[in-house]
Amino acid sequence: MNFKLICFYISFLLIVINCNGSESKEIQIVDKALGFSMNLPEGFQKLDQEETNKAVNLGKEKLKKLYDVDIDISDMKPNIFKKDEENYFILSIKDYNVEIDGDYKQAVAEYNIQLYTAYRKNFITAEIDTLTSYGKIDNVDFTKFSVSIDIPHKAKMEVVSYNTYIKNKDFSASIVYLDKDIGEEMVNAIKSAKFKKTAL
Repeated sequence: MNFKLICFYISFLLIVINCNGSESKEIQIVDKALGFSMNLPEGFQKLDQEETNKAVNLGKEKLKKLYDVDIDISDMKPNIFKKDEENYFILSIKDYNVEIDGDYKQAVAEYNIQLYTAYRKNFITAEIDTLTSYGKIDNVDFTKFSVSIDIPHKAKMEVVSYNTYIKNKDFSASIVYLDKDIGEEMVNAIKSAKFKKTAL
């Protein structure tokens, strides 16, 4: 079990956590080391550290019950943003050493299988569909993994994750949403993200 899986697992846990977040305002996300920048749609707000830690720890406990494995989360520092109680954006940028952690594309494929398994174990009666595709964002190669979870008599949740290996970093941007319009807005925001060519 690993960092990325617990980050992904946070996605659907956020739907059932009452997160307050900080004051809502227009947010531009910038990572100077990667030369990365993107603008979040209006109305999103960043969760404070207490709420982020709450989500991460809950994710750890849920995974421990599913897989009977204790996960080290000491270096987990995802940035979590919310539109409302049903629509979230998670950004994680973490060191990745191919010599230690293995081939990145293979690792992402394995993480996605684990993610599907986690959802399947939690939503036994749900209809779950997945789709993996590949593309570019500002000329950077990305793997896109989409999960659609149709929970009978409750809701249909969508999780869309974009992953890439850049400058020895594991870059992961994930959207979890129940509102289709907000989801499409966030997908467009990610597709419009920029990477400075000098940083690649």
